[in-house]
Amino acid sequence: MLNDHGFIPIPIPDLCTEMKLNEKKVRKVLDQIHRLDPIGIGAKDVQETLLIQAKILKPEDSNLHILIRDHIKDLEKLDYKSISKKMEIQLESVESLASEIKKLEPYPAKLYTPNKPDYVIPDVIVREVDGEFDIYINDEWIPRLKVNKEYKNILKNAKESDKEYIATKLSSAEWLIRSVNQRRQTLFKVTSAIIEMQIAFFKKGIQHIRPLTLKDIAEKLEMHESTISRITSNKYIQTSRGIMELKWFFSSGVRSTEGGIESSKKIHDLIRNLVKEEQSDNPLSDQEIVDAIGKQGIEIARRTVAKYRKILKILPSSQRKKVKSLESR
Repeated sequence: MLNDHGFIPIPIPDLCTEMKLNEKKVRKVLDQIHRLDPIGIGAKDVQETLLIQAKILKPEDSNLHILIRDHIKDLEKLDYKSISKKMEIQLESVESLASEIKKLEPYPAKLYTPNKPDYVIPDVIVREVDGEFDIYINDEWIPRLKVNKEYKNILKNAKESDKEYIATKLSSAEWLIRSVNQRRQTLFKVTSAIIEMQIAFFKKGIQHIRPLTLKDIAEKLEMHESTISRITSNKYIQTSRGIMELKWFFSSGVRSTEGGIESSKKIHDLIRNLVKEEQSDNPLSDQEIVDAIGKQGIEIARRTVAKYRKILKILPSSQRKKVKSLESR
């Protein structure tokens, strides 16, 4: 549910509807989670996490709270004069408040998120066995979460004054465990749907990948499109054809002369191969690439080739010719 910054970007009402949870209870649990280390974890965005930290670390500084809550846009633009006027405080006070905000952490999960992972651990592993594809959620390296039964016994025997505190903490833990399990099940369902709809790719390769959108999977699984987007973000799948992002399987389409639709991923691959095999002293122009792809029954505009070429970081033909000329010297 958390993204790499430590935020829960989905609106709480949507989250509660999706997971069939009581919104009042969820907000109460989140309020407890916000107070955990790192402070502000589970907020919806930078502004909310800064406000949470300010209220916990500087509970008496109302001007600091107001600045973050009501004037964050001006603060981002360093428009201290405007803030001074709106808040009716001295410019020096605004500068002092800004210095306090700099001491806060805008991304609470920063210390727990590696900047540059040395390698990718696939979240899903797909293996073909006797013509069928088996799906494994690769979470063995993640500790299994469970609530220690001892705490439930403590709750039974606790004083009335302590019961609410312990019950809230237990509720927070149980909510977290349910969320993790729900995410695991959703990831399995989404992967299964992707394999079913991209079966030709898994069996035959990239030339057989088809256009696929988040909406296609959402409708098939009767889920929100935003759910599919979140569950596939920064998730990797290991296949016999390598490790790739789950979102790689989603692409737009280009119409073929036979009336079908070809995946833009396939067009990318065609362009890449055409350029790879071109004569170095006479590289293909965008129009010549259009004509070559057209011979394979795929209609594509020259501007589309130019767009895809830029995505693939392939230089225009004139520049490719110059580069090849310099390399041959």
